[in-house]
Parts: sequence; C-alpha cells; structure tokens
Amino acid sequence: MQSQTLASQQCLAMPELVGEILHQVAPGARDFEFISGEATATLAILARTAKLFHEEALTILWQSIRGLKPFLALLPSGVWEPENAAPIDLHRCFEYTCRVKRLNITSTKEWKTLDRKEVKLYDSDKIAERIFSKLPANQSCLFPELVDVRLPVDFFGAGAFRGRLFLGNKVTKLEIYPEESCSIEVGDRSMLWWDNMLNLVRPMAKNLIKLNLKLIMKYKPVDELLSLYRQSPKLQHLHSLPILINKKTFDHLSRLPGLKHVAFPFETGTAESIIRAQDRAPDAPIFSSLRFAHFEIDQIGPLLRLLKTWAANNLTELHVDRSQWIDTWDLDTFFEALSLTQNRLTLKRISVHERLEDRVDPDLESIKLSHAGFRRLLVFRNVTHFSISAHVPDFINDGFLEEIATAWPQLHAFQFKDNTIRWTSDVSINGMIKFISACEKLDTFSLSINFTSLNDADLDITKLPSFQKITSLGVRMSVPPSSAIRMVAFLHHVFPKISFHKFKYHVRDTVLYRDLEVDADEEYAAMLTIWKDVAEILRQEHSMASIAKMSREELELWGPIINSMAVFFGRQGAQTGGQSAGVEGFSDEDQEIDESGEDEDEEDDDDDEYEDEEEGGEDDEDGFEDEENEDNETESEGEGDY
Repeated sequence: MQSQTLASQQCLAMPELVGEILHQVAPGARDFEFISGEATATLAILARTAKLFHEEALTILWQSIRGLKPFLALLPSGVWEPENAAPIDLHRCFEYTCRVKRLNITSTKEWKTLDRKEVKLYDSDKIAERIFSKLPANQSCLFPELVDVRLPVDFFGAGAFRGRLFLGNKVTKLEIYPEESCSIEVGDRSMLWWDNMLNLVRPMAKNLIKLNLKLIMKYKPVDELLSLYRQSPKLQHLHSLPILINKKTFDHLSRLPGLKHVAFPFETGTAESIIRAQDRAPDAPIFSSLRFAHFEIDQIGPLLRLLKTWAANNLTELHVDRSQWIDTWDLDTFFEALSLTQNRLTLKRISVHERLEDRVDPDLESIKLSHAGFRRLLVFRNVTHFSISAHVPDFINDGFLEEIATAWPQLHAFQFKDNTIRWTSDVSINGMIKFISACEKLDTFSLSINFTSLNDADLDITKLPSFQKITSLGVRMSVPPSSAIRMVAFLHHVFPKISFHKFKYHVRDTVLYRDLEVDADEEYAAMLTIWKDVAEILRQEHSMASIAKMSREELELWGPIINSMAVFFGRQGAQTGGQSAGVEGFSDEDQEIDESGEDEDEEDDDDDEYEDEEEGGEDDEDGFEDEENEDNETESEGEGDY
C-alpha cells in the first residue's frame, strides 16, 4: 500500500501535471511552434488568475513570438525618447525576454507600433542603441535564450544595434531576409550591412544548424560566405539564394557530414568544374546526408550529371529554378535525364519553376514540354508533392490527370501553375473531381479548369461530392457572366473548407480573376454571401496595400468588385469580442491571428507557400509548405499586454 501511495504521488507530482495540462492547451509548444490565438488567450488568463499555472504559462506564452508588439509593449516610455538622459528601468522587460526561444520579426515597421504619431520621428537605431546600453553586464543581448530568429536585413544598418539586441551565442537557426522598403543593391550600403551582419553572426557560427540568407546583392560575397561556412561545422540547413556559389565553396559544403537541405544558384561554369573534379576523384563523399536540394542553374545537363553522384537514396526533394539566362527551357530533356536516376534517388517532392517575370516578352515556344517527356517523371512512384510553374501545354486534359492519379495515388499536393493568362487546359469539372477522388490524401490542388459545363442545366451541383481535405485551391477559369453564380456555388459545395481570410484560396487565382466579367451588383452580392470571409481580407492593411499596387487593367476589374464588397459589408463592421486576457504584453485585440504570415519576402509565401511559403507559406520558392518552414506553423503569437 505504501509503495502504491508513493507511486501515485510521483505520478501526480504537481509540476509535471501542470506542464501536461498547459501543453494540452498549446499543442506544439514543446517544439517551440507558434501557438494559436485561442491558446494564447487561455494561457494569458491562466497566467493572470491562477498562481499554480503562472510561471509555466508565462514560459509557454513567451517562448515563441511572432512580431515585436509584445516586447515593445513592455518597454518604458523613456526608451522612445533618445534625447532624454533620464535613466530607464528595463528590469520588467528582462523578466520576459529571457523566456523567448523563438522570434520572427516580420517587419521593421513594428518599431513604430507603440506610438505611431511620435515614434516615427525618431531613428530606430538610436532607440535600439539606448536599449542595448542598458543591458546587464552579464548579458550580451536582450534575448539571451533565443535559439531561432528571423530578422530583416535592415536591422544591420548603421551601428547594427537592432541586430545586436537579438543575436546571442545560443542562436542555432538564423534567417535574414530583405524588405521591400530597403535597397540592399546599393553598392556601399549593401557592403556595410553585409559586414555588420558577418561580425554579429561569426561568434555564433559554431552552433548554427540552419542558416538562410535570402538577400539580393550586386556585391557577391562568396569568399566571406566560405569563411562563415568553415566556422559552421554543424550546418544542416543552408539557403543562400540568390548568392552565387563557386567551386571552392561547393567543395566545402558538399563534404559537411550533416548537411540535409541546400538551396543556392551556381556561378556560370561551376557545375562543369565540379564534374571534372568528381571524375578525378569519384569516391570523394558528396552530400552524403542530403535530403532536400533547391538549385537555380543555367545549364540542366551538368546538374543532372551531378545528381547521379549525390546522395544515393537519400535525396527525396528536388527543386529547380530556371535561370533567367536560359533561352530554351527544355523540360523534356530534363525529365528524361532525371528519370535515369530513379535507381539512385527516391524523390518524393519535385518542383520545377520557370521565372517568366524576368522577361519582358515571354516566348512560350522556348519551353519544350511534351506528354511523352512528362510521362518519364512517373517512374518516381513515391511522389507526394509536385509543382511546376510554366505555361500549361495542350496535353493537360482529363486523361492526363488519370495517368497522374494512377502513378501517384499518394499525392498530397499537385500544382500546375500557368505563368501566362492563356487558358489552354482541357481539364473538365468531372476530370477534376475524379482526380481528387482518386488521390485520397490530396489537400492542395492548382490547375486551370474548363468550367463551361456549368452551363449544363442537367448538372445538379448539390449531388456532387464534397472534398473536406482540400484546404488550398488555385483554379484559373474563364466563365460567362451567366455562370458566375453557379461557379461560386459549385466551389462552395465541392470545397467547403476553402476560405479567403486564411489565404488558402488566393485572390489572384480565384473566381475574381481578370477574365470574369459580371455586370450586376446582385450577382456580386450573391457571390459574397457564400464567402463572407472576404470582409476580413478587405479589413487588413496588407490587403489594401496589395490593391494599391494593382495595374490599371486589374483595377478596372477590381474596382466594381471592391465597391460592391464595401457596400455589402458596410453595415457589418469589424466587430471583435472576447474578454481581455489582462496579462502584460498580450492584449485581447492583439490576439487576432496575423494571417500575413512570414512570407512577405516569399511572394506572399504562396510564391513560397509555394514560400517557401517564403517560408512559405514560406511557404519558400519551391511552392510547397516546407516541413521545417515557419510558414507551416500555427498562426498567431498572441500579442499585447504581458
């Protein structure tokens, strides 16, 4: 009896029990995932009202933060007055920042969120310098326990004090990305930012396992990168697009024993020199642990020869971008050569992107892709994610989708993105439904569809199947005005899980695309009653900013639609409810999920959700939701009153 009592007491030990309860509230907290807004509110209430849960709830609530709002809310007002010599007390701030393990700073504009009328008058670097000068003697940065951080490159300008606040010696995962507002291509200034960044990153290089440098630079710091890589023996994940890689750097990276994920473009001629070196030393280890490869290359042949010697059966993801310097994008040759590696590569994710935006007048005839060429990819029977970005060829029809479903029944994502506005797909509604039904695990689908059969009076939309698993849909279509209502009703019935405000159904690839012409306001209203979430997207600043950037042709279409939306939702307003969590740093109105995600730099991460989505999401340039990417994380950090 006594032993059972002791065992029971040990089983119900309070610290362990508290931890289990809170981790049920916030799943994924053990892996430092961003927690949902609902979980944030619950944790904030527990931290405020229950002494038993206070410390543990605070730890979970603060360990993963997206954005600077919670942190900025803690700073004393004196910080925002750089000219004021009065002492400032940061003790309260340190009590919380020492709990942060993961931080994603989505924009430098967040320095202005505390007081938009006054703070914008001050230099943010001076503010950061003032904070930095008040750090305790034993603290090298404001977030001493931070291990995973995402910073805009703008934080490394001038004295780089903003960068210094966040980069401590415990950082193991670092991503630095450009913002639209900063021009890193300006010669001298880009070198200044680069030097500042290197000086801060070098001390932590020995601990880095993930390094993403998504910078566009005229100055090519290849030698400096090589020096940094040599100091980072633990690297597993390296993303340095679009900084070119030469043979010397490649030789070093290819022999890192733990490198599993690489993304970089080759300098012209690098691939050939690597092949010659491999021919001289065929037994030299090359990317022995590689799982994910993402390359931009101007010659496909050398890349394929490299793949034959890499990774044996380890490589499962391959993403290739067409260099803007390639005149002919011969995908038939590429797919044929790639199929010859089937005995060495167990590919599960394949992505091929053509960057037509770099060309003023894209020549569709320069792309060589035939049905026979595409079929060669079907020898890889384990494919779960496929994405291709090119003009849709004529062979894309219902029969083609049947072949895909037979060869790849385990597909999770299938995306055939047309970079043009030509609608050449012959895939019908029935063909799409059969394909999605055959691929039971499919959750992402993108293709241009022929919706003319919606005009068939015998088509009963309510009798069509409903696909609950499809959460991301991109369909381009051209329908007559008379079919607009039926089309929306069809999509609503067949894909009930799609919603606008979570960016799972992208506005530029929807029923509102440029070919849709609807004249009557009542038809707009009928469309909008089906997806009321459109109101949410219109109330968000980033949505209005994207509208402001539209071309004249787009505005001609969008103007009436936006006006109709405004009229239709004008009386509904943005009503927000709920009780204040009442915990410092996290206010109730700030607990709304930040749907803009992390991938402003990735093409709204569809361009990286497909950013990679950018992680994409991010949602990286590959178009898939990277399993390691922030873009695949639960939205929201809960901000406000902590």
